[in-house]
Amino acid sequence: MKNKILILILYTFVFVSIVNARPANTKTDFSLMKDDCDFRSTGHSCFRLGLYYIEHRLESKQGIKYLRKSCILGSGIGCMALGELYKNGSFNYAIDYKKSKYYYDKACLNGEKLGCRAYNSLYKRR
Repeated sequence: MKNKILILILYTFVFVSIVNARPANTKTDFSLMKDDCDFRSTGHSCFRLGLYYIEHRLESKQGIKYLRKSCILGSGIGCMALGELYKNGSFNYAIDYKKSKYYYDKACLNGEKLGCRAYNSLYKRR
């Protein structure tokens, strides 16, 4: 159930933060995202690739690897997704508010306003 909630939250962030982005539905889209992420190091593609792995392939470890890469590359939404992952303890990851705050802070620093709000909310509660 937590995994479905995380996926719903991630998709919400995608539609709020990324205008006109369409999900990868074909092998061609997947290949393009993988090339963009692996060889061109674009944070947006790594984020979308991470979602694709989690949603369609059910390989959460690989998906989370790409979410981490997107965060490292400056994708605020990728950092936000990792913050949610650690806050909710999704995909067999232990709940870790320290890591959650770290990723929310990175999201905020990368311009993701929802990351700032989540950080402040978590900071006030903990």
